[in-house]
Amino acid sequence: MTQTPPAIDVFRERCEALALLVRNDEMDVAEAADRLQNAAEGYGLVAELGQDAVQGIITEAFNNSSASVGGFDENAFSENCDAARARVEAEEKLANSRIKSKSDRHRPVIISTAEAIMSKTYAPVKYVVPGVFVEGLTLFAGKPKVGKSWFLLHAAVAVGRGSFTLGEIKCPEGDALYCALEDNERRLQSRMRKLFGHPQA
Repeated sequence: MTQTPPAIDVFRERCEALALLVRNDEMDVAEAADRLQNAAEGYGLVAELGQDAVQGIITEAFNNSSASVGGFDENAFSENCDAARARVEAEEKLANSRIKSKSDRHRPVIISTAEAIMSKTYAPVKYVVPGVFVEGLTLFAGKPKVGKSWFLLHAAVAVGRGSFTLGEIKCPEGDALYCALEDNERRLQSRMRKLFGHPQA
């Protein structure tokens, strides 16, 4: 049974392949560097060896791009860049499959019976705005100009102060970050004055 070569060996060959592509003017240096950095992160080499070590491997490959690595001959490589690209693509597929395999190992499939689920006691759902927003991600959508931004601004302040929103909804006090990506400061000031009557900290 053929064993898969260690990730660092595959990465070294990939560095050499891209270095030769750059040398033959088949790839831009910046593109090659980006692809190698992504590959190193995908293989887990940055976490395992550190960024400096990975950078050293990449630099060594570019400095020694005339050398033969793992049977990778520069003359043959120059004569057939299509074959070189096919090799790089194959290595990228291998890297992607390793990333997927690694992520799959961290996501075990959980099988439960209906009886087991019904016998569990779950913690109550925690609300940021009671009856409206729970903890976690919420997609809040609606037609244009119906007041979504006004409501979220008011709710964010209510959460930050532990006060009321929508008239009678008391929000538990907590941290709130309001990202007004479409509003400038003048517009925000105008809205806050209309909502609260005075500037808010």
